[in-house]
Amino acid sequence: DFILNLAEEGIFGSFSLELRPTDFLAMTLYTTPSVRIDYIDARGLIDEHGGERYDRFENQTGLRGDWLVVKGQNVTFGLEREDVKPFDDEFADQERVSYNSNLGWQKLIDPFGVIGIDLDYIQNEYTKSDRPESESISLSAFTQLDLTDLTYIAARLGATEGNLPSGGSTSALEEDVTTGFGALTFRSELNKLWSHSAGLSRDLKTGYNTPFELIDVISYHITRSGDFLVTSWYINQSQVDPKSEDFSKYLDRTIGFVGSFPLKKDLYANFSLTYSERDNESFATETVVATSPELTSDYETVVASIGASYQFYENLSFSTGIAHADRSSDNEDLDFDRTTFRAMFTYSHQF
Repeated sequence: DFILNLAEEGIFGSFSLELRPTDFLAMTLYTTPSVRIDYIDARGLIDEHGGERYDRFENQTGLRGDWLVVKGQNVTFGLEREDVKPFDDEFADQERVSYNSNLGWQKLIDPFGVIGIDLDYIQNEYTKSDRPESESISLSAFTQLDLTDLTYIAARLGATEGNLPSGGSTSALEEDVTTGFGALTFRSELNKLWSHSAGLSRDLKTGYNTPFELIDVISYHITRSGDFLVTSWYINQSQVDPKSEDFSKYLDRTIGFVGSFPLKKDLYANFSLTYSERDNESFATETVVATSPELTSDYETVVASIGASYQFYENLSFSTGIAHADRSSDNEDLDFDRTTFRAMFTYSHQF
């Protein structure tokens, strides 16, 4: 599947070093510094056409490894530090250092797929004193199976616990969370041209405004691939619980399609049409944050775009396009229409 979006802004780096101490152990040291420019809404989600500019420095530095214990069985492990430093004081509450460690075991079930167990631990430390430290630990079992040559299924089931180890939040309305989580993904080729996939999941993640967010997602994609026309239709729905009465639950739903076809050699036309809606539940308490219209009002957005891309060389390409967005809401502060033009050169080089 592919999604046609506006050009991603920023400077992105990735450096890695692969180590093989023995024939049975492979490790990778890596760091991924970047200066990112995103446009986000009051929930911290990407909103390219109506969001507020969020500039920041991010870096992930870590070690991941794979140890072949015996034939068909391996142990995976990883340690990572993530730094997030916003450039604007308005986003100072997002400045944090996160530590992530994981340990896993996998067994090959030849010729069907793999089964395994994962243990993950995440700790978040924020610079601002009014944001509490948070940590979560999760244990899950998973499987990835090829049911046929054309059909694949993956499943994960586990439990996770999120804690506020510093003694709790500055808000009495935030608390520790314990929940089950999991995911189920199905993908199949219908014929030489058509394929489809479906998925559902529940996960506990670090929140943008709160220590934790419980997210339920369901999605379906169907794609047509061919020599001339490539298209994809999709529908996604996510229900998010910020696990705090300071912030309401909300539902996001998106329906759309994207497509691409060649105009001539190395020149392609792209198009897309997306309809999305945000439904905010009523607040359980009257708080200061409830005054943001994006947190209290429902709205709908339609985005249409058309563009073209050209591959000059193997490592140099150019893309351009125009997109028009129209947002409507009962709250006039959220009503707008906007047209955006983009142009981007992409150069890539592998050292």
